[in-house]
Amino acid sequence: MALNLDVLVRDNMLVGGATLHYQDENGDWQALEAELESGNNLEATFSVVVPANQVTGDSFTYKWEVSDYAGNTVESDEYVISLTDGITVGYFEDFENNPQGWTLIGSNNVWELGEPTSGPNEAVSGENVYATNLGGQYPSRMDGTLIMPGVQVPDEGAYLQFKSWHEFEQSSTGRAWDYGEVVVSTNMINWTTLAEFHGSATEWQDAEVDLSEYAGQTIYVGFYAYSDASVERLGWYIDDVAIADSSLNLENNPASKKFTKQDEAAEKEKEAKLEKELSKKTNAKSAKADVKSSVETSDNQTSGLPLEAIVSVLENGRSVSTNPQDGTYKMTLLSGAYTLVAETYGFRAEEQSVTVTESETATANFVLEELPKATVSGTVTSEQSGNPIVDATLLLVEDANVEPVKTDENGNFSITAYEGTYTLKVIAQDYKGQEMEVTFDENKTLDIALEPFFTVPGGEIGYDDGTAENARVFYDAGNGWAVKMSLPEGQEQAIVTDGVFQFHGTDWPSPGGTGFAVEVWSAGADGLPAEKLVGPIEAEAIRDLNEWTVVDLREHNIQVDGDFYMVYIQTSPNPNAPGLATDENGPNAGRSYQYVGGSWSLSPADEGNYMIRARVAYGVEKPEITSPADGTFTNEATVTVEGTASPTTTVSLLNNDTELGTAEIGEDGSFSFDIELEEGQNNLQAVTYVNGDQATASEVVTVTLDTIAPELNVLNVEDGQKTNRETLTVQGMVHDDNLSTVTVNGQAASVEDGEFSKRIMLDEGENTIEVVATDEAGNTTTQTFTVYAKFTAPEITNLTPTEDQHLHVGQSVQIEFDSEPGLKASFVVQMPLTNLNGVTSYNPIELPLVETTPGHYVGYWTVPSNVLAEGAVIEVKVRDSYGNETRQLADGRLFITEQGDGDNSQGNKGTDKEKGNNGKGKDKKDTNKGKGNN
Repeated sequence: MALNLDVLVRDNMLVGGATLHYQDENGDWQALEAELESGNNLEATFSVVVPANQVTGDSFTYKWEVSDYAGNTVESDEYVISLTDGITVGYFEDFENNPQGWTLIGSNNVWELGEPTSGPNEAVSGENVYATNLGGQYPSRMDGTLIMPGVQVPDEGAYLQFKSWHEFEQSSTGRAWDYGEVVVSTNMINWTTLAEFHGSATEWQDAEVDLSEYAGQTIYVGFYAYSDASVERLGWYIDDVAIADSSLNLENNPASKKFTKQDEAAEKEKEAKLEKELSKKTNAKSAKADVKSSVETSDNQTSGLPLEAIVSVLENGRSVSTNPQDGTYKMTLLSGAYTLVAETYGFRAEEQSVTVTESETATANFVLEELPKATVSGTVTSEQSGNPIVDATLLLVEDANVEPVKTDENGNFSITAYEGTYTLKVIAQDYKGQEMEVTFDENKTLDIALEPFFTVPGGEIGYDDGTAENARVFYDAGNGWAVKMSLPEGQEQAIVTDGVFQFHGTDWPSPGGTGFAVEVWSAGADGLPAEKLVGPIEAEAIRDLNEWTVVDLREHNIQVDGDFYMVYIQTSPNPNAPGLATDENGPNAGRSYQYVGGSWSLSPADEGNYMIRARVAYGVEKPEITSPADGTFTNEATVTVEGTASPTTTVSLLNNDTELGTAEIGEDGSFSFDIELEEGQNNLQAVTYVNGDQATASEVVTVTLDTIAPELNVLNVEDGQKTNRETLTVQGMVHDDNLSTVTVNGQAASVEDGEFSKRIMLDEGENTIEVVATDEAGNTTTQTFTVYAKFTAPEITNLTPTEDQHLHVGQSVQIEFDSEPGLKASFVVQMPLTNLNGVTSYNPIELPLVETTPGHYVGYWTVPSNVLAEGAVIEVKVRDSYGNETRQLADGRLFITEQGDGDNSQGNKGTDKEKGNNGKGKDKKDTNKGKGNN
C-alpha cells in the first residue's frame, strides 16, 4: 500500500522545502521531494506519498531533510513504523473505539471524531461519528479528505457502505457550491471521484459506492469535503462504515455519480453571489495583459524573496493565496476588466488593473514594498525599589506576528514592529501588568516602572473527589476539556499559578503520549468560556494515577477576576495522547466542559468530573492593627498589639519608625506583639514582607502613653468654708496635654483655656465638694473640700431695754439679749432726725456686744457730750459665721436731756408694734422690732 507522510517545517525567515529519505527493501536510502500542503513562509506542512511498491515488509524506516530558502538544511532522526495488511470484505467501523488507520489530508481539513451536537445530533449507533464539524457549520474554504485504511478489493469486487447525513450549500438552480465526494486512489496521489454528495439529506441514510472496478487491487478510499469562500452549512456526517461483498440495492442512494454541468448563467450566479460591496480604489496601476481566461504571475519574476500573499479581486471579492515557495498565484475569472490588489503582512498593499479576455491569460506581477520599522528600547524597573526587573515580557496586543521579548538581567528590552500605533503590554511575575499605547514611528526610548504585586499561596481549587474511575481521549488533536473554577467566598481576584491534571497510567491509551497544552479562559455571561487569557502552553503529562501533573503558570502572570476555566488541550491524535482521568462516582459538580471543533459545550453528566484543578495565589492584603484602636490613650506602658495579615508572610511592627519585632503569619492570619510604649505619642505600623521584600503596610495606629496626672487648682473654695447660699460655683485652673474631663461631685465642669467652672447645689449643713480632673489615659487628680451651709438667720430674744430710758450726758444704758452662741453681735443708737440739727458732730457708730455666756450678749452705751435725743432707738445686730444676719430694735427708747431736765420716770409701754427697720410706733413708748439678713 502507498504511504502518505507529512512534516511540519518552521523557519524564522522563509521555509524552503522538505525531502523524505527512506530505506527500500534492500536497505538502501531513497529520496522523494515533498510538496507543500499548507502553511506560510514561517511554518509549512509538506506531504509526500511513497509508492505502494516501495512500502514492503513489516516495517518502514524514514527520515526528513528540511531546508530554508537560503539552502540551509536540517536532518531529523530516523523513524520506524509498523506495516499491516489493508482491510477487506467484512470490515466494519462504528467509531466507538479508536479507529485504526484513518488519516486526514488537505489544506483545510476539518474532519473530527466524536459526539455530534449539530446536524443529526446523534450517531446511528453508539455515540461517535466523523463530521466536518461536530458542533456547528463547516468553515469557508474547507478542503480536506478523511481517508480509510487501505482497502484490498477482492477479485469478486466489493462495496463501500456507510450511513450518511449531509447539508451543503446549493443554489436555486441546483449548482453545488459546496459538496462532498467519495474519492479513490491507488497511489495516494491521483484521486478519482466515485460518488458525490450535495444539497441536503437531513436524515440518516444508507449510502453505497461500488468498488468493483478496482477488483484485485489495493486502493485508498477517502471522504472529501469542499466549501467556497462564503455561506456555510452543517456539512457531512458519516457512521457505521463497512466493506461488503454484496450490494444493498438502494432505491434512493444519496451518492450521485456526477455533478450536473452548469451553463454560463449558473456561473454568473456564482460570481454575483461572491461579489462584495467594495469601493473601487483610484490610481490603480495599469497592467498590460496577454488576453486569456485567467490571471497569473509570469515566469519572469521580479527579483526578491517570494511572499505568501493574498491576491484579491475588488469587484467580486474573490481571492487566492500565493505559493510561499515561489510567490506564484493563479485565478480564473470571467472576461472583463478587474482591479487586483496584493497584500500581505508587513508590506504596503499594491493594486493593478487587468483586463481578461476569453481564452487568454493576463499576467500581473506585484513587487510589494516593505513597511518601515521602528524600535522601542528601554528598561523595566520596580516602581517601589527602582531595581531592574528580569524576564519581564513585552508584547504588542494587536500584532501576534511580533514575537514577545523579555528583559535581560539589567531590565533592558528592545522590540521592533512595523510603523503604527499599538498597545504595548508588559507582564512580569510578582508585578501588576501594565498596558500603554505606543506609536512606532521612529526609534525611541521608553522606560517603564511596574508596581509590585506580591502574592501568597491561595490553595488549590478542584471539584473531583481525588479518585479516578475512568479516562478519556479525543480521536483528534485540537479538542479539549475544561473545568470551571470559582474563587472562594470573599476573594474577588487571584493569580493562577498552576494547572493540575490527573492522567491515566501508561497502559491506556497505547502507545499513548505525554504532550498536551494548557490554556486559561475567562468566564462568559452565558456560563461558557469566553476569552482565552493565555495559551496554548506546552506541557508534559505524568501518566500515573498516583501522581498529579502540575504545570507551572506563574511566569504568565494570569490575573483573573472571578470565575475562570482551566483547560486541557489534546495536541496529538488518539492513540498518541495521554488519557485525561475522570471522577465518575463523586457528586457531579456540573463544571466540566468540552471543546470540540472550536466550540464549547457542557460535558455530558455521565462523563463525571474531569480531574482538572487550579492553584491560585492571592494578592498580599494590607495588614491591619485591630487592637489597640487608633487614638488610644493609656497610662500602662506595656500593651499588646494585635492584628491580621496574609498567611505565610512576615510582619514587622514599627513604633515611630523603629522596628520592635517580627512575626511569621500562620494560616489563621493573625499576629500579636507585647511591647513597651514610649511616653507620649506612639505611631504603630505593621509592615508585611514577602521573601524579604516589603510588600505593603498598615495604616498608622496612634497610641499615646500618658503617665502624668493633670494639674488641678481650685481657686474659690477652701476646706471648711461656710456659706449661707444654696448654690456654689466651683472655679479653678487645670492643665494636662491630654485632658479629658473635670467633674465636680460627678458633674462635668465647663473647661476653656485651662479654666474650669461648675455651679452646684448645697445642702444645709456639711457638704463634701470633690473636684476630679481626668486625662485621656485615665490618670486623675482629686481635690476634696468640706463646705458648710446654713440658710437660717439667728433669732434674737430677750432684747433689753424693753422700756424707755431717760439719760443725761455721761450716763450709760445696758443692752443685752439672747441668741445663738458664737455670733458676732453689735448695736447702734439711732438718733431721731429732729434732734440732729443741734448735734452736728454726732456720728452713730456700731458698737460690739460681748457674749458673756453662751448665747447671751451684753453691751453698754454711754451718752457722749452734746447729745440730746427724744426717743433714740437702739438697734442690735447679730451675724453668724455663714453670713446670716439679724437686726432688731429694742423696745425701750432713749430720751437724752441736759442734766436737770425732766425726771427719771418711765413712760407707759406702747401697745402697738410693727416689724421693720427703724420703724416707729404711735406712742412715745412704742416698741418696734425688726429682723433682717445681710
